[in-house]
Amino acid sequence: MAEKLPAAEWKLWQAFRDETLGMDFPSARLSIQGDRLYFVPEDMPDLKGLRVSVPGIWLGNFKKERFEPAHPLALFLQPGQARNVLALSSDSREMAAYLRGESLPTNGVPGWTLVTVDGWPLGWGKRVQGVVKNHLPRGWNTY
Repeated sequence: MAEKLPAAEWKLWQAFRDETLGMDFPSARLSIQGDRLYFVPEDMPDLKGLRVSVPGIWLGNFKKERFEPAHPLALFLQPGQARNVLALSSDSREMAAYLRGESLPTNGVPGWTLVTVDGWPLGWGKRVQGVVKNHLPRGWNTY
């Protein structure tokens, strides 16, 4: 595994986890490479001495005094594991707008929100002042 989390990054991760997730990742299975945080699954073989570009599930990045979740974390989550969820239907205008990269007006708790379609995770949004700002990776947008 790569480096363990320094104290400052640990606090940022804990704050994000407590506010956004309804689950925990064992601290012994967390690994940091540069500014990226990974969860290394228990059944992963020891990679010591090997150059590995992705040592597990990419949870997110540490940026100026905050933690920003990564798209693979959204896809990894199971129903009930995110505190804030924006549930969309596969045949809704909102889902099509989200896939185009648009923001969605919704009420709810401010902060990181898991966007789901028919119960399946699709990506992240960040709710600010009644609008969920789209954080779907740009290459995934449809036009």
